[in-house]
Amino acid sequence: MAETTMFTKAHTLPRNESATLKDVAKSVGVSESLASVVLNGSRSGTRVSAATRARVIEAAEMIGYRQSTVTRSLFTGKANRLGLYSGFMLDHPGSPFATEMMAGFYKGARANNVDLLVHTFGDGSSACRVSDLLRNQSIDGLILHAMAKDPVLALLGEARIPVIAIADQFDQIPSVCSDDRAGGAMAARYLYESGHRHVVTSIAHTRSGNERLAAFSEMAQNLGLAITPSEGWGFLLSPHDIKVLTRESDRATAVFVWNDENAIAICEQLVALGIDIPEQVAVIGYDGYDIVFGHKMRLTTIQASWRNVALEAVNLLMSLIDGKSVPTLTSLPVHLKLGNTA
Repeated sequence: MAETTMFTKAHTLPRNESATLKDVAKSVGVSESLASVVLNGSRSGTRVSAATRARVIEAAEMIGYRQSTVTRSLFTGKANRLGLYSGFMLDHPGSPFATEMMAGFYKGARANNVDLLVHTFGDGSSACRVSDLLRNQSIDGLILHAMAKDPVLALLGEARIPVIAIADQFDQIPSVCSDDRAGGAMAARYLYESGHRHVVTSIAHTRSGNERLAAFSEMAQNLGLAITPSEGWGFLLSPHDIKVLTRESDRATAVFVWNDENAIAICEQLVALGIDIPEQVAVIGYDGYDIVFGHKMRLTTIQASWRNVALEAVNLLMSLIDGKSVPTLTSLPVHLKLGNTA
């Protein structure tokens, strides 16, 4: 049998020799300054006839001249581009939270006819690159999703561009969030009305999570609903928490978790321990993810429309860019989404 040899065709990228303003001017037979008046809006006393203007524009299209972002911003004052910085959202880009947020950002950018430039550096090692982005007129404004100690926050004062924070509130930055306090209180009221009198509450790692837990605790106190704060860390309950949920006397019968990702992990933990959900322990989360997990389990949760949060953030940022005032805090409404875990 003859040996068969497979060949792979080599491919190389074509050289990127961008057409320049000088190329356009030469092709039409006009000065470079005149071509700049037509294509870049340069201020000049030079008068340009309609016929010459048409020839310059046609030549630019024919040879592929594209005005750079920096050049455009020098003459218009705008780059028509927004920046999005996330310190941790896109660590898991396939998560429902990231998916919903990005859908809202893209919808807002498209509606406002602007581009969106995404940066996500969870370890802060590329803060200098974001600093360059803020200082070189590459963006007109920034949407910020960050933890309180993110190094990018220190750069914002020097940048002097409009900024909108999302999901977690920053006192010094206009912020768009879900109504965290209303959601926390709603969860407490629902568990109380469902017959629960003792609840374990998870540990939060963000300001928004702490707002939800604080509102839950306040409502629980008003209703006479006992609370045991979790001693766990990360996604799971601690051995002490499990004892509180399984002991004979004064047993907690429910868990309130500040976000759905943690809530689902806790549900899986309880099932693995042989604890029936919701007969023995009810679990309620916060986000509104529409995810079926385990044996046809669907989380009972507080629904926050993250897509609308992102969309509203883009719209408010465009208002800031246009010199309009915006609220310090915009809280979008939430509602109870029933599943079969509580």
